[in-house]
Amino acid sequence: WSNGDATAASTVNPTATTTYNVTVTDANGCTDRDAVTVTVNALPTASAGMDTGICKGVIATLTASGGSSYAWDTGDNTASINVSPNAPTTYIVTVTDSNGCTATDDVFVNINNPPTADAGMDVAICLGDAVSLSATGGSTYTWSNGDNTPSINVSPTSSTSYTVTVQDANGCTDADLVLVTVNALPTANAGNDMTICGSDNTNLTATGGSIYLWSNSDNTASTVVAPVVTTNYTVTVTDNNACSATDEVQITVDNALCYVSVQVDVFLEGPYDTGSGLMSTALRSNGLLPIQQPYNSSPWNYAGTEAVTNVNNMPSDATDWVLLEVRDPNNMSLVIEQRAGFIRSDGSLADVDGDTAGIKFYNLVETQDYYIVVRHRNHLDVMSAMVATVLNDELYYDFTLAVSQALGPNQQTNLGVVAALHEGDIDGSGVITNTDFNNYVLATGLLNTYTPSDLNLDKHVTIDDYNGYFPNASLIGVNYIRY
Repeated sequence: WSNGDATAASTVNPTATTTYNVTVTDANGCTDRDAVTVTVNALPTASAGMDTGICKGVIATLTASGGSSYAWDTGDNTASINVSPNAPTTYIVTVTDSNGCTATDDVFVNINNPPTADAGMDVAICLGDAVSLSATGGSTYTWSNGDNTPSINVSPTSSTSYTVTVQDANGCTDADLVLVTVNALPTANAGNDMTICGSDNTNLTATGGSIYLWSNSDNTASTVVAPVVTTNYTVTVTDNNACSATDEVQITVDNALCYVSVQVDVFLEGPYDTGSGLMSTALRSNGLLPIQQPYNSSPWNYAGTEAVTNVNNMPSDATDWVLLEVRDPNNMSLVIEQRAGFIRSDGSLADVDGDTAGIKFYNLVETQDYYIVVRHRNHLDVMSAMVATVLNDELYYDFTLAVSQALGPNQQTNLGVVAALHEGDIDGSGVITNTDFNNYVLATGLLNTYTPSDLNLDKHVTIDDYNGYFPNASLIGVNYIRY
């Protein structure tokens, strides 16, 4: 051979197209020559594509070129394949051209670890509150509510889950979810509005939570208040979820309610009936009782405005009007307060408003002692023999128990088992004299009338009234209360 081989077969590996000559010699020594050309085809240019990186779990498409057929080491035999490795991997492709020549190439697929999305801890809020949610783990953020910042403010009205998708610089993503639990607000209740006297205190009690804070700084469910003017008190109620709500209660101060009920039992001799143990109501039942207190003239000169709108607003068992006084315990001559009201047939007193026992006084002090004076327009006035004490806004005294319940000797009369005021002081002077008799005489014979000369209060001036006057003539009331 022209390449120096002396065998029938010669192995050649030319790098370019080459003609090889061979000289053949037979047994006779005869020779002949021939030539063969070995054409060298260029190898195909195999390309598996650029090395790439993908996010874990993502599919990458690898595309080879340079030939007419392809064989990947994955077993695939198409130009393009899809791969999703779990770890960095090199893929090799063998490319074959139309001449049957082959070449190989490889491509490296790197795995980029995804970011770790963190939307933060689940959180609980109170209805109406807002909360800031902050995500970490990437370079861009997309929230399920459409926001695209790391931190967002939300104020859901019901429990809501928020999802954030985090993307890193490699384009890899991860998602996380945070639950915002919305707790209902407590039902705060400060209690019902109320009206009190300006000198009273009252207890306010709130409900609806486990922690309480009042606008007066008390931090208990109940607080005692004593406003001197109408005041609104607010309580903030907090429950076990730290949710709060408020409520308000108004305490109206009405000084018209600041009174002591002076409850006195007293009988008048003239209209008293020993059989029934009651006094006559003839003046009331015949519509003769005046609707305004009758002590606004001499000798009483009381300027009080006590009145009712009509006779029907008087107690149905009213006997007459009386004038009640409360006096200083250390000075019997010092009047603390006067009030007019009704004396009822059973000897009890009633205020003109008709809604309380006794007569309302507005200047008395709790636990203080006082003397009590009862005045009537034709009976001898009396003063209590001892002081009575205001307890729980009530001042009580019973003149009917005995004659001695009145200060001084012979200031009441015995009517069987009860004591009563003497009848006959027609001019109200505190002494039963001829002047009273003269007043009686002047009125004798009057019928269906309201007059001081009607001692038994039966609406007529008759001999019965004289018979009541006569035994008591010359009686003198105690000097502290005489006019």
